[in-house]
Amino acid sequence: MISIFLLVPHAALAGECSTRYPHEAAPSELWGFIRPVDDGFLPSAGPSMRSTFYDGFRFADSFTPLWLDVDPAGDHLITTVPHGLQIWNVGDGTTSALSRVKDMSGWRGAYPSFPPLGEDDFIWLTGDTYQTSDTEVFYAQVGLIGLAVWSWNPQTPFTDPKLHYQHEIGAQSQYVDVELLRVPGRVYAMAANNAGALSRIEVYDVTAATSLNRCLDIGTVASCPNVHRGSFSVGETSIRDISGVGRFLATTHSFSGGTRLWKVGSAVLSPELVKEVAPSDNTKNSGLWHYKGSYGLAVQTNSRFKVFDVTACLKAGNCSSTPVKYDEAFGGTAGLVSVFEAGGRALAYSAHVSQCSGPANKEELLEVSDLDEIREIMPRSTSSFPEGGPVDYAGWYTPQTGVGFLWYQPHRMTGLGDTIYRAAFTAFDHHLVPNVVTFSSGFEPGNLSEWTESQP
Repeated sequence: MISIFLLVPHAALAGECSTRYPHEAAPSELWGFIRPVDDGFLPSAGPSMRSTFYDGFRFADSFTPLWLDVDPAGDHLITTVPHGLQIWNVGDGTTSALSRVKDMSGWRGAYPSFPPLGEDDFIWLTGDTYQTSDTEVFYAQVGLIGLAVWSWNPQTPFTDPKLHYQHEIGAQSQYVDVELLRVPGRVYAMAANNAGALSRIEVYDVTAATSLNRCLDIGTVASCPNVHRGSFSVGETSIRDISGVGRFLATTHSFSGGTRLWKVGSAVLSPELVKEVAPSDNTKNSGLWHYKGSYGLAVQTNSRFKVFDVTACLKAGNCSSTPVKYDEAFGGTAGLVSVFEAGGRALAYSAHVSQCSGPANKEELLEVSDLDEIREIMPRSTSSFPEGGPVDYAGWYTPQTGVGFLWYQPHRMTGLGDTIYRAAFTAFDHHLVPNVVTFSSGFEPGNLSEWTESQP
């Protein structure tokens, strides 16, 4: 999972976001390899897909959800929102079929501990899912107060997910990201913690946690047996994000400007540092994946979007070279990276997030199914509009272009079938990757059907 470096709204900035309302899909003249599912306006907020009336003054509650992250959960989706989580039934991928079936809100007692909220409080920031079977999905989320572990049965979508465990860290919490790994035979949550002189990965046994019911650890007092296993140092300060696949974990650091690749074994608190991939300019975020026998690492730096082939390193231990397979100029503010599958293709997505002022939001989408034939598929055709222009497909949505929408900020993307889903703060929208064959196996970092225990 890729962390969310959230640009927290503030009322004083609201005037700078006075662009269009409500969210409307990009017009057909901007379409290309992808196109919007939502032809016209997205449904309004509450149980639906947009909060583009958000003005910086409203509480981020279930009536004004602000979408920070999205992950697959069987044939459903789980979105992370500041007040908790939402579960969505995607149906056949059309707007009319997409429906929210659950909203677990801290405001309504979904957690054993949930602090009083102010208008600028964003309690949960990001999450990750791991599907163990057709009837069980694990979900872990982190934020300003710590970590929570849930499970849910996608075969009974209207049944509430079960909250098994919560670790309330308190005001000192600096948990910024979480990744679920299966190593081996058990599922662990790896939570990036930036508190202290050196950042650490806090390790939680999710398999153990799911035997509990709303168990609460507070600070260093461990009331819930065998869940918080401890932590290990990454030897750096300020983890920006973590991602993982199989038993490999990638940690990205803002000060060294690199991404460290770790191999996690049964001794989960003593992983092996395999390689540090350090581009020439500072790394902001990265995403690690495995697809059809190859391992790739997408890296967003200060000014470029790069893809490294790390197959030989992770499969054979030959880490002397990690060839660069894609390197294009692409810079901006806080870069966020997602890797996933849609339409039978492995995709890597990078988004630069700017709240209302400064550089425009930028988005890039690569097909990375074959590391030797990487191509950009974000539509780049432009058109001019009375409010501003020329703009392309991604530029249609961003406030800074003059045609964009209130507080729209692209954060995270994932895929199911031939549809990609985007968590974009005031909008949760979806787009088609048409005219391709859909693999039935699916793809999600950390939960690959093609990966087995016998593979490195």
